[in-house]
Amino acid sequence: MNINKALKKSYEDLPVRQLPSQHVTALQGISDRMADMLKDAFGVTTIADLASLKFAEWAQAIVELAPADNSDALAREDAIAQRLADAAAAEAAAAQPAAPAQTLTPTITRSKSKQGDVPALWRFTSRGSAFGIFVDDSGCWMGNQRGEVFLLDHDAGVIKQFKLPKGVMCLVADGTFTYAGCDDGNVYDLTGDHPMVAYTIEKSANIYWIDIIDGNLGVGDAKGTVAAFDFEQQPLFKTKSNGSSCWMIRCDKDAVYVGNSYGVEARSWADGSEKWSHRLKGAVLFGWQEETTLYVGCKSKVHQLTKDGVVGRSYVCDRPVFSCSASEDGRYVFAGDSAGDVYCFDESGDRLWKLRTDASSALSMQYHSQRLYVVTSNGSLLCIDASPEGIAKAEAGTATAARKIAAPTTGARVARSTVDATSDSTGKVIVECYTDGSRLRVRPVSAGYHHDWHIQFPRALRADGVRFVVDELVACGNFYRARGSIKRLDSPSR
Repeated sequence: MNINKALKKSYEDLPVRQLPSQHVTALQGISDRMADMLKDAFGVTTIADLASLKFAEWAQAIVELAPADNSDALAREDAIAQRLADAAAAEAAAAQPAAPAQTLTPTITRSKSKQGDVPALWRFTSRGSAFGIFVDDSGCWMGNQRGEVFLLDHDAGVIKQFKLPKGVMCLVADGTFTYAGCDDGNVYDLTGDHPMVAYTIEKSANIYWIDIIDGNLGVGDAKGTVAAFDFEQQPLFKTKSNGSSCWMIRCDKDAVYVGNSYGVEARSWADGSEKWSHRLKGAVLFGWQEETTLYVGCKSKVHQLTKDGVVGRSYVCDRPVFSCSASEDGRYVFAGDSAGDVYCFDESGDRLWKLRTDASSALSMQYHSQRLYVVTSNGSLLCIDASPEGIAKAEAGTATAARKIAAPTTGARVARSTVDATSDSTGKVIVECYTDGSRLRVRPVSAGYHHDWHIQFPRALRADGVRFVVDELVACGNFYRARGSIKRLDSPSR
């Protein structure tokens, strides 16, 4: 390629090594106005910035793959790239002039912290961009845009593997139950042998994020609509938030917390009315919660707010923040940016380190037991040693290379809407479906349970008078959840 054809005449005689640092207006066809738009929307000022723009890399990868594979999976990956681009456009529309970059003292940001790679213990690679992550003592969940869901142990061994009909936008836990928000408009319970639909959301809605607390589901969509449902999918409220692109939904017993193109707001469970709101200078692309605190990624900052709406510290990154997390005590705050860098801050807002992932943008993350788990736009789940010792090795360039594990290509269990039949109820809990007015509901039959309580149960299985056996009923406030396998009981043993 003759690069002079790509350059304006005044730049043609420059050495090639100097070109990456030149302003983007050095390129043919990019005017001052276009350059301003690139800067406002994506922080691009130089040719190097434009070359490393993740949206362009995704688009190029999709075009290169398209001749070999025109499947729905690629279309979903393209939709995710567009979804992020839409959010960035909303951010640009609301943008104000950026604050000056924070100057960090040498005692906090060490000289090598901007150059080294994260000390990843292992990298699990799947086949689609990954937004979904949930981590606890039992293992690490990840879900990607091909509908693949994996549960790994903390050494990257595969415990469970599921395949959902569409892409997975998020993974959330409520108590000991884990759920996947899927692009087909359903929320799947992942607790059993096969995924089963727990909630069905309006299929025409473009769902961005969900969260669940005590069986109550909060949902945010592309248009800025926020809705809530109880454990039996009965609507609690549906309302329009102050903005669009609800990339953050976090729930606790007191409120549904929403992050969108406007900023952050809290909505009442009772009727969806606004409890408080705070406008930010840009669109929220991610949010995290701890017991009393919210952490919100907006432009190149993570903003801290109390759950009463009081604004606290800001944690300043170098590029737009795509994800964030925090330790339970708030001692450490983490962020991932659009360039694939990961940051750690102390509770006062000072930056402790910044390291590369070399795995594209960090779309979601979670901190657990001195490890930072990150899922990325190239489908990786990284387990990063975030201990002081691990970071010191990374900054010194002595960290051990990460183990690389490829996701299995077979063995996934698919979502089901039917169950097997049995006539043996030995050691099981019997439940029955019955008609209550216009609703089909499920209640316990076996002794030792509250027979006036109802059970969260797959709607596709419900039929009046039909009985089922389940492994266990778990009390959740004033209702039960079924854990383990479900079978239709044809003729119960006595």
